[in-house]
Order: sequence, then structure tokens, then C-alpha cells
Amino acid sequence: MSPYTVAADAAAEDDDERFADRRSDLYKYFFQKNVLDEATCLHYLLPPPCIVSHHLRQISKFQSLRTRTLHFSNSFIVYALNNYQDSG
Repeated sequence: MSPYTVAADAAAEDDDERFADRRSDLYKYFFQKNVLDEATCLHYLLPPPCIVSHHLRQISKFQSLRTRTLHFSNSFIVYALNNYQDSG
């Protein structure tokens, strides 16, 4: 392999990682600013807030949703609830 090929492959992998990180950051920002805000029209898609928490170290405002299919678990609201909601 030539040094150019090795460098191009390394740069492509690095770009993919940066793209995935950037996409995740954008999704998280959108969820926190446009879905969690009660004044937005997307807030009604969320389940009712949790009143009692069974996991004291991992308190979440909303209960994580259980899904039966991979397709539904990868939908934005479900994925965001399971990954992006802050504690408290």
C-alpha cells in the first residue's frame, strides 16, 4: 500500500467518526431545544413525566420506552428518550 492510500483511509475513518459525532450532537440539541420545551408543538409526542423513579442513580424525567421492533426503536423520539434526556 502506498502512503497516500493509508493516509486517505485514515482520513476517511476520521471523517466518518466526526460526522457521526456531529450528527449525534445535532440530534441531541434538537431534542433538548425543540422537543423537551413545553412551548413547542413536538412536546405532545412525549410520554407523561415520571413521578416515581426506581433507579436512584439514573433519574430521568421521562420513562424509557420499550419497543418490539428495531425499526420503531430507531425512530427519533424513542431513540432520543433512551439516549439524550438529561438526568433530573
